[in-house]
Amino acid sequence: MHIRYSKYQKELSLLGDLLFLNIFYIIGYYFTFTGIETILNSNYFELLLFFNIAWIISSFIIQIHDTTRTTPFEIVLRRLINALGLYLILIFAFIGIKGQEFYKLYVLQSYFLTSLGLTIFHLSFIIFLKYW
Repeated sequence: MHIRYSKYQKELSLLGDLLFLNIFYIIGYYFTFTGIETILNSNYFELLLFFNIAWIISSFIIQIHDTTRTTPFEIVLRRLINALGLYLILIFAFIGIKGQEFYKLYVLQSYFLTSLGLTIFHLSFIIFLKYW
């Protein structure tokens, strides 16, 4: 009997997205501030938490994880680009509310790094599901 695990696809996709988002955020923090020892005691941990919340919100609004094995790649890519755009808008809104607490260049760098990580994981996950 061959068992498919498609019923866990949404959860695995969201978990992988958050894992890659956090890994790429920490890599950016490490190269900007030369270490990760101080991340828990800084305002940037709050920014990390908001990055996670913003991605969860944007992925559920755009319904990026509601794909099947047969969803065309163009639709998946369009949803990913829309979700990354909403993610950017939410981050800018958060920075606008918080004011001058964050280094602006780092926020932009973190957005690009986390977007890169999300894109790498999400597209490779979809390609893996299509051919597995």
